[in-house]
Amino acid sequence: MRGLSQKFMKDLTLENDKLKMLLSLVRADGALDLEIRENYVYIFYRGRSLYEIKPSGDDYIFRFDEENYGKGCQWDDKAKELISVGQHLEAIPLLKSVIDWHIGTVKQTDEKETQQLIIRENNVMSVALNTDYYIVGSEYRLLTGGIPDLVAVQYNTKSRSRTVGQIALIEVKFGIDAVTGIAGVDEHITDIERFFANKDGMVSLKEEVTELFAQKTRLGLINVSKPIDRIGDEIPEYILLFADATPKSDVVRSVLVPYKNKEFNGFSLKVAVASMMGYALYSDCVVSVDDYLSM
Repeated sequence: MRGLSQKFMKDLTLENDKLKMLLSLVRADGALDLEIRENYVYIFYRGRSLYEIKPSGDDYIFRFDEENYGKGCQWDDKAKELISVGQHLEAIPLLKSVIDWHIGTVKQTDEKETQQLIIRENNVMSVALNTDYYIVGSEYRLLTGGIPDLVAVQYNTKSRSRTVGQIALIEVKFGIDAVTGIAGVDEHITDIERFFANKDGMVSLKEEVTELFAQKTRLGLINVSKPIDRIGDEIPEYILLFADATPKSDVVRSVLVPYKNKEFNGFSLKVAVASMMGYALYSDCVVSVDDYLSM
């Protein structure tokens, strides 16, 4: 189950403690994102893992994914010099440059970077106080298989107190090349249908999302005016977010046509549309497949 131990939370939040500097840096640097896993965290930069940080006794181990990003940068030699948290933080500019070089030389999808931009706009930018969705996790592995790109809490717009939320799972597709084929929209929807057919999975997801929202809020990683007390019983949303899909192609519409007028067991299928050119998510801009196809 995702979430941090009390000790990990204390080390991240207490003044003059081991990881306080790390959290302060993440909150100050808009290019960094801290995501919680099973009592460890990832620090992401441009959607790529900059550090994986795990507890080890009374200390913490920082791991940079040298295998994927550090080829030829002599990172192993540099890593031997890093012992304290402060030394690891001082190495972050170097790690950023390694990832920048990797992205610039290895042609990869921009989908992961887009995911981080979505997290930033909805969680920590000034507009986050007005958005309707807050991202509590990324690359979330469901109990029945399938990995939604983002897991969010949506404020219950019917609740005047705005303290009751509902779950939203978000699949991000960058451009049109990833819309069809292997890991395309149809496969992801099948995964989600399988998950919501398992009631135990939903109970576990509610508990986990509630805890993740509380921890991220406490860490200052979600900029919210009123905390959410609980997850309500409204049907969760599964949101398809087609980032930068060209309107010259009819691929998105053709993929969605088979789902017109279709009812799903345990969730509603939605499509996110642009909010005045941004990635901020508002309920009015998350529409049903039928409404999207009628636009």
